[in-house]
Amino acid sequence: MLPPIPALELLVTLLRCAPTFTETRCPPTCEELGDAAQGIHIDMVTVDNATKILAEQMSA
Repeated sequence: MLPPIPALELLVTLLRCAPTFTETRCPPTCEELGDAAQGIHIDMVTVDNATKILAEQMSA
């Protein structure tokens, strides 16, 4: 019989506000969009790193 293998399935949902059109129907600036994208990227990398650390701890 094979030894037990720990398994884990995670579902992570990140919700962030993103810039949209202003009241005068102007689109967001490139800086606003860039800042929002950077925040999403930081969140994504943080979750990825956390799951890697968790996987390492489970296999130890």
